[in-house]
Amino acid sequence: VTVDFGSTIAHGFGVAVDPSDRIVAIGRGYAGPDYRGSGFALVRLQENGTLDPGFGSGGRVTNVFGGRGAIGYAVALDAGGRVVVAGAAYAVASAETDLAVGRFRSPEAATGFGEGVIVGA
Repeated sequence: VTVDFGSTIAHGFGVAVDPSDRIVAIGRGYAGPDYRGSGFALVRLQENGTLDPGFGSGGRVTNVFGGRGAIGYAVALDAGGRVVVAGAAYAVASAETDLAVGRFRSPEAATGFGEGVIVGA
């Protein structure tokens, strides 16, 4: 299965399967060569491999962490079925990199990390 995030390039790095056999994958999507628009790219697929329309916006969620570049490396599910993500957020100009962690407040994701997730970077 491939998923188009509408970006020039997208990569996947982590996968988890929820109790309903839905696949949750994380990575990054970005446009341009300097990664300035890079962000976490998260997708949930139904058991049959199609995008889950009840997750994010048509099965996809992205976040740029306040104008910083970001890349998602790991995804897991907590005991309540909520999606937990981890990766890095970085400032392109200074090359400063910080840990970026987020958790959705419910198993059904909001349309973006700023609305449905606790984020620290």
